Amino acid sequence: MGLSAGRSRRVEPGDRARLASLALVAILVATCTGQGRTVQIMPAQDPPSDPCKVAVTHLAAFTQRMAGDLVSLRTLLVAPSFDSGQTAKAIRVVSASLAAFPELEPSLGKCTATAGLSQRVATLRSTAETSIAPSLAAWLSEADVHWLAAYGLIRLLPDTIALSEAARVAGDPLKIEVAAATDPAGARAPSIPPAQYAELVARISRRGREFVALLTEEDVSLFNGGASEQRRVGRRIATFSETEITWLKGHPALPCYAAYWKVLLGVWSDLYAAGNSFVNGSTGSARSALAGASTKLNTLLDRDDITAANRACIVAPAQAP
Repeated sequence: MGLSAGRSRRVEPGDRARLASLALVAILVATCTGQGRTVQIMPAQDPPSDPCKVAVTHLAAFTQRMAGDLVSLRTLLVAPSFDSGQTAKAIRVVSASLAAFPELEPSLGKCTATAGLSQRVATLRSTAETSIAPSLAAWLSEADVHWLAAYGLIRLLPDTIALSEAARVAGDPLKIEVAAATDPAGARAPSIPPAQYAELVARISRRGREFVALLTEEDVSLFNGGASEQRRVGRRIATFSETEITWLKGHPALPCYAAYWKVLLGVWSDLYAAGNSFVNGSTGSARSALAGASTKLNTLLDRDDITAANRACIVAPAQAP
């Protein structure tokens, strides 16, 4: 029935319930939005990461990646023909793997189970970066530089695999399952000569090039200068050569490198004799002897020749005397 003007409608019991509900809604709205305030619903927070899980999984990922890079690098190092450019690129891959885990050491320190591994990783990283630096600064064609850098890096493969196994062991009691890196070559993997071998090879290359620079510097004085100038240069040649002879005799080569070592010792002996000939005034024979010995030295320093000798020590290594 409709409502007449000036008359009110009687409130039925059902209407009271509806009105009460509306009033409650109004009170809630007024309470939540009063004075222009709005309700902000905060998103649920993710639970904090488990520091041990982060440490173990990151160490496993780092060592697996590094081991793979180093195995690939070793393949290039022992190949029948040394590819300087490809080796330089492979060294840069190793450098990128190191850079991909900048916070690894601090994360290891946050977990009791891996804290003791932090320094081992730091040492491996530092040693690798020391080997990599000369390669990054060299031209792609500088084979001896890249060979020595790669040699220094592949010596880190056993340590890398050991760290990977340490990550697996640390994760076991924590129920964190990770796979350890392995060397696919297994027992057939080439052995790596002692660390001092790389130092010997580095000196051979460096001192040979220093001597070539000496001859270039003194070229005018040696061939167009007077007798006093030639004697002065002769003494420089003899002194330089005598230093190398003494050093070579005091540092026996690995057996796999002995043939190269013997020839090198003979060349420095010839250069020593040539220098003394200039000092003694035998200019004609001195020039001939110097030219012949210098040619032999350049041959020995040729990248293909020295890397072939280097490679022999890795493919068929022997213990240092």
